[in-house]
Amino acid sequence: MANISVRCFSEALKRNVHFEMYLPNDKPDEQGRKMKTLFLLHGYAGDAGIWVPEHIAQKYNIAVVAPNGENGFWLDGLSTGHKYCTFVGVELVDYLRRTFGLAKSADETCIIGLSMGGFGTWVMGITYPNYFSAMAPICGGGMYWNAARLKDLPIWAFHGALDDTVLPEESIHMVAAVNRNGGNAKITVYPDVAHASWVNAYADDAMWEWMFSQKR
Repeated sequence: MANISVRCFSEALKRNVHFEMYLPNDKPDEQGRKMKTLFLLHGYAGDAGIWVPEHIAQKYNIAVVAPNGENGFWLDGLSTGHKYCTFVGVELVDYLRRTFGLAKSADETCIIGLSMGGFGTWVMGITYPNYFSAMAPICGGGMYWNAARLKDLPIWAFHGALDDTVLPEESIHMVAAVNRNGGNAKITVYPDVAHASWVNAYADDAMWEWMFSQKR
């Protein structure tokens, strides 16, 4: 597996930014699948290189792309001028397509995020629902009133029942809102887990197999 750190200029953020990429070694996929691209959004006080499950790049023949959202909750903040959502959903997708030939369609692109990145995953799905084949928000939450925009996007959310940093009701309410609008969302709540539910989700082969098998 190769780890690449990329530095480029962002028009949305008006400065240089960097992101990390994890690529499998150059070998054909045994099941004949196209290489998918997984966007991974980090949590608060994290950065692009933290909490990346590096082994999945090689195991599932995918490219893992971890942008740096600092502490901006992956939002376009009108008051601050920060446009993290635009950076990831527009600029970074376009950059990967032009420079690396990745994420060329929704079928080839999925997204996961933890804590602040879990909120960001919901935001990205709501803002760009046609860009992804699947999304997995972990210990996050979102804008219930916009859940109808997610009705055509396969979603598997994860949360710890003992989480007192982001209450599990945040994920439960989002999943319920998506399904009330005719969507296809499900949730796993780990009964004895607090905030770090990404540890359990990352270890779940069924989740990765589900994610990389989705098509739009």
